[in-house]
Parts: sequence; C-alpha cells; structure tokens
Amino acid sequence: MWYSTFRTIRRITLLVLAFLGLFFLLEVIRAGQTLYNLHPIAGWVFGIVLALLGFWLVGRLVWIFVSRPPLLIPPEVPALPEASVYQLRSYGQYLQKYMARLSDNPALTAELRQMANTGKATLDTALQSTGDKEGFLTAISTAETETMQPVVNHLDGLARRHVRTAMRDVMIGVTLSPWRAVDLWMVLYRNIVMVTEIIRTYNHRPRLREQLAIYRDILAIVAAVNFLSMGKNLLEGLCAKVPGVGRFLDDIAQGMGAGFLTAVAGHAAVDRCRSIRRWDRRAATSALGMQAAAFYSDVRDTFQQDILPAVLKRIGDSSRETMDKIISAINETGSMVSDFVKVPFQAAVSAGNTAISAGQSIHSFSKRHVSKWFRGKSEPSGQ
Repeated sequence: MWYSTFRTIRRITLLVLAFLGLFFLLEVIRAGQTLYNLHPIAGWVFGIVLALLGFWLVGRLVWIFVSRPPLLIPPEVPALPEASVYQLRSYGQYLQKYMARLSDNPALTAELRQMANTGKATLDTALQSTGDKEGFLTAISTAETETMQPVVNHLDGLARRHVRTAMRDVMIGVTLSPWRAVDLWMVLYRNIVMVTEIIRTYNHRPRLREQLAIYRDILAIVAAVNFLSMGKNLLEGLCAKVPGVGRFLDDIAQGMGAGFLTAVAGHAAVDRCRSIRRWDRRAATSALGMQAAAFYSDVRDTFQQDILPAVLKRIGDSSRETMDKIISAINETGSMVSDFVKVPFQAAVSAGNTAISAGQSIHSFSKRHVSKWFRGKSEPSGQ
C-alpha cells in the first residue's frame, strides 16, 4: 500500500512539475517579449545569451559523461555470509577493479591512491592463495574495512562539500535575486555544475538511463513526501510569527525550497556515484525519511548562517527578536518534515489532500503575488 501510494503521488507530482516547467517557459518568453518591446536588440541579446547558456550547459554535461568511464556494475551477490564461493570470488574481483579506479583518481591524495593500490594487490594475493569460503570472507572484509572505507569516505566528504556549496549558492541566488524569470536557469546551471563536480570527484559516471531514472524517482518521492507540504507550512509560520516580513515571504520560501531540492539532487548523485553494492530503489525509498530530515537540517543551517542576515537587512529590521521569530518558524517547518516522514501511512490515508496541497504549495513557490496576499492578511493596516 505504501509503495503504490508513493507511485500515485509521484505521478501527480510529475504532472504538477510539468505544469510548473510550462509556466517558467511562458515567463521566459514574456521576459524576452518585454525586452524586445523596449528595444529589439535587447530582446535578441536576451535570446542569444539564453541559447548560448543552454548549449554550454549541455556541452559541459556531455563532456563530463564522455570523459569519465561508466560506473562499474557490481555482481549480483546476497549478504556476504550467505554467498557462495563463486559469488564471493566474483565480488572480490569487482572490488579489485574498483580499487584500481581509486588508485588512478586525481581527487585523492598520493597517500590515499597508494593505499588503494596496495589494497588491490593484497586482495589479489589473498584471492589467489585461498579457495575456501572463510578465506574469501576474510580477504573481502579486510579490503572493505582497511582500504575501501577510508578512501571512499574521503571522496564522500569532498562530494558532500560540493553539495553544500551548491545548496548555499542556490539559496542565496533564489532568495536575494530580484529577477524571477532567471531563477530556474540559475538553479539548473548550479545543479548541473554540482553533478559534474561529483562525477569528477568519484572519477566515474552513472550510466545515463540509470541516472535519469534515479533522479526522477528520488526527486518525485521527496517532492511528494516533504517539499510540497514544506512551502505552505513555512509561509504560514512566517506569516503568524513575523508580520513585518510579509513582502519577503515568497523570496524566503523559494530559497528554502530550491535549496532543499538541490540537496536532494546532490545527495542522490553522491549515493549513486559512490555505490559499491547495487543501488536498490525500494531500499532508498524506505530510507528516504531520515535523509529528508537531514537535508532540511542542512538547508536550515545554511539559511540561518549565510542568508538570513541579508534578508533582515533588506527588511530593515535586524533585531534579535525578529531573527528568533523567523528561526522559530523555520524550525517548526523542520519538525513537520520529520514528523511527516515518520508516519507514512497517515500520508497514505490523506493522499487526496496531499495532492491538492501540492498544487497550492508549488503555486506559492512560483508567484510573487502570494507575498502580497500574505502581507494583506498579516500586516496591520497603515503600516
């Protein structure tokens, strides 16, 4: 029931996201027409710049995919203690190839590359000198704990740093940008750069069909479970706690939402690029709740440290009381995310309501007149 409900919500979410993409395209066309009406040259320059940016992004992505080898496909192996000798030997040979890739990875230090090379040689010797199951298990366990784990953990740290940097850049750009029509272009650009940096970090790329499928599934699931409800709750919390911030509600909500989705896309790319065992979509779906709460925590901390001071400066009120109220509203939204993912079957019961609120939430992230509606509702007259 849980999985079928997620599939239903995912389809609804994809339809809403498609509508949002169409709305963005219309906004871009309208921006081009406005510039063309001001002066034809301005309109042509706008179109040429967008076209060049699109070609550059596609070219960069294609180059990264072509210049990096595809991700190694791990063999079908059950839990190692239950695997046969043949399966253990096959998995050990796969680990040798993986460590050979690590020994040539330019993102690693010379010491870590040497560690990977030594681990590969040690595993090769162990696999050739043993023929029993216990010997294979010992050799594989040693390779995983003494070589794979420290080396891959180092790459994980580098990749997650790229994710946090991209998330911060997206949040700053979307929250503080006065041009709504170019927000999505900036988000797409920063996300593509982030993914290429992650691929470069691990020195191999996911296979194209798998990567596209993973992005579609994870993004749709996270959107259905968390993101679509987050915007509405955040806006209502800010409206109730900080009446004077009404005209900046849309900016804050857009920045938080864009940062959240950037974190999701980044961590999805990290998980797939580092995957040593086969990536399991059902297992990833089951574990997504805990990850989503961590994603929102990263977004919240980045917003408080790097963006909130600039927002308060624009508001003209940098008092500690106003800052505390905004932080309180953001924290309550984070609690909502954590509570929601802990009770998925309650979400299944209210799937219809979730679908309705999805459209309302995405709409609130897309239209600037939402802030006017909240301001009229929350700000006292005469102010």
